[in-house]
Formats: sequence, C-alpha cells, structure tokens
Amino acid sequence: MNEPRKRMLVAVGHILRTEGHRALIPRKVIRVSGLSPKGQWIKRCFGSMDKLLAEYLMQTDFWMRLGDMLGEIGEADLRNRDCVKALVIQVLHAQLDFFFGSHEMQELLMWGISRPGSVLKRRFSEARERSAETLLDAAEKLLGAPGSPFAPLAAFLVMASYLLPIHAIENESTFNGLDLATEAGRQELYDAVAYLIDGLPDS
Repeated sequence: MNEPRKRMLVAVGHILRTEGHRALIPRKVIRVSGLSPKGQWIKRCFGSMDKLLAEYLMQTDFWMRLGDMLGEIGEADLRNRDCVKALVIQVLHAQLDFFFGSHEMQELLMWGISRPGSVLKRRFSEARERSAETLLDAAEKLLGAPGSPFAPLAAFLVMASYLLPIHAIENESTFNGLDLATEAGRQELYDAVAYLIDGLPDS
C-alpha cells in the first residue's frame, strides 16, 4: 500500500473515533492525512470518497474478516451439527465483542443508516452476505427445522449485535433492564445467545 493511501485510510479511522461519521468529508480526510489539499488525493488514489470508504470497510469490517477469525473450517465440521452450533455461537459472541469495542464500526453503521439508497452500502451488504454464506448455509441445513428455519433467527441475532452496542454507548441507559455498559450485563447477553442456539430443536 503506498503512503498516501495508507495515510487516508488511517485518517478515516481517526475521524470516526474522534468526531463521528458526520465529520467524514473529503477535505477533513485530506487535512487529517497531512496531505496537500491541492493534490486531489482521494480521486487519484481511490477514484472517489465512496471507494475510499469501501476500502476502509473491506479492511476493518467484522464480516469481511470472518475467515481470518475462524481459520479454515473443515468440510467435516460443516456437516457436524454440534460443531456448527459452536461456530455460530462463537461468531455471534465475536460480533458482539467487536461492536462493543469498535467505535469506528458503530459510527460506520450509523453512517450507513443515514444514507438510504447508497450504491456503496448495497454492494457492501452483498459482500458481507457472501463472506458468511458457507457457515450460514451449513447452519440452515443442520440447525433449521420444519416450521422453524434458522435464517430469520440468525438475521434477528446479527442485527441485535449491531444495534445493542450502539444503544448502550449512545444512550448510556439500560435496555430491557440489562446494563450493557457492564461486563455482567454483556455476559447475560452472551449467555442468552448461547441458550438460543443450543436450544434449537433437532431437524
């Protein structure tokens, strides 16, 4: 990665952490990068601001890094119901950890919500789907049951893992009696995820 590209990607993360997604505008990225404002750096290095953000997302998003987290999943594991259950629980717990610990990702999620109809957002959502496809297909086959498909439950739990950390940090209040700003409150949430997945009926 050449130096201007790296500096702009680092600047995006810095702005998200310190000022939030509303401050994520081209001239601020260039200023924080320490590059000349007359260099048209974003256009030269990425083509557009959207493509800069897409590159940042590809390098930092949880689902884009799912393969790195899980390593090589063996075919035998994907045919074993207990192994798939454990993998699903591991992924959901890791996603909660990631979003509770990453202010940048919380800000990017809010940025995405604030941009309805964004081509970048749609393409990135499709890339996320592809990254999780192998595990979700195996889970649907092994953990779903007649009248109780796995996909809707997975969608519900994944979206909750996005939004609950934002609620805990932005609102600084409990959610349904859980104080998710504390380790104990988060552990209750993690235990509930494991309980729901472990309790899925046999297909």
